[in-house]
Amino acid sequence: MGTGGGAWPFLHVKPKVLYTGPDFWQEKYSYDREKDEYLYKGCGFTADDLAAWGIEQRECQDMIRLDNHATLFTGFARTTDFEHIPEKFVRGAAKEPDSFTDEICLLLEEGNGLCMVVGCSHRGIVNMVAAVKERTGKQVFRVVGGIHLAGASEACVSQTVKELKNLGVAYFNLCHCSLDACHSAGVWPMYLDTFAAGSAICSGQEEGGKAYGKPIIHLGPVGMSQDIGSFRELFVAYGERMGKLAAWLA
Repeated sequence: MGTGGGAWPFLHVKPKVLYTGPDFWQEKYSYDREKDEYLYKGCGFTADDLAAWGIEQRECQDMIRLDNHATLFTGFARTTDFEHIPEKFVRGAAKEPDSFTDEICLLLEEGNGLCMVVGCSHRGIVNMVAAVKERTGKQVFRVVGGIHLAGASEACVSQTVKELKNLGVAYFNLCHCSLDACHSAGVWPMYLDTFAAGSAICSGQEEGGKAYGKPIIHLGPVGMSQDIGSFRELFVAYGERMGKLAAWLA
C-alpha cells in the first residue's frame, strides 16, 4: 500500500508489488509559514526507481481484493462540511491545493465487519468510513492509523467522534496527527489505543484478535518536523525496521 514519504525506505527490502492510489506520482508540498517556503512532501522515488528495483506498481482505482481477508479501497467523496484539508498542502509546479485523490486504505475482515487501516486520512476520516460502508455494505468497527486531527478545533473533534460513533466505529489504534487532539478534547467514548511507526498488531485469533488473522504493520509517515533532512537517519531507520518486520512476517 503506497504511503508517500514513509514508503521509500521500506521499498529497499524489495517487495514484489507496490499498491498505490490514483495520482500517486504527483509532486506534493507543504507550505512552511515560518520559513516562507514550500517543503517537498512527495514519495521520494520515481517510477524508474521501481523498475530498477524490480518492483511492480499496481494502481487501485476503486477496490482490489488481495485475498480472503484483505481489500484495498480508494475513491472517497468529500461530503462533510466540518472536515477540511489544510491550505498548506499543495501539489504540482503550480502549487494548487492538494485534494489528496491518491488517498487509499486497507480493509481487513473483522468478525461481521471491517478493520480499516489508513495512512493520513486527509480526505476526512468520516468521509472515508462512510464511503467504505456505502460501497461495501459492511460496517467499519475499527480504525488503525492516523486520522489527521492535528490542529482541529475541539468542536471539529467532537463532531468527528459523534459521526464515527453513528457510523458504528468502536475501536481505534491511532498514531500520528491524531492523539493530541483526541486527548485534549476529552471526547473519546470509544476504545482508544496508540502505536508508533513500525509497530505490529498481531490480530490472529490465537492472539485473541478477530477474524482477519494476519498481523498489520503501520506504514504511516515518521516525520518529526517539517524539515525531513534534519531527521533523515531516523526516517531511514524506521523504514528499515518496517521492511525487516514485513519480511519476517512474510
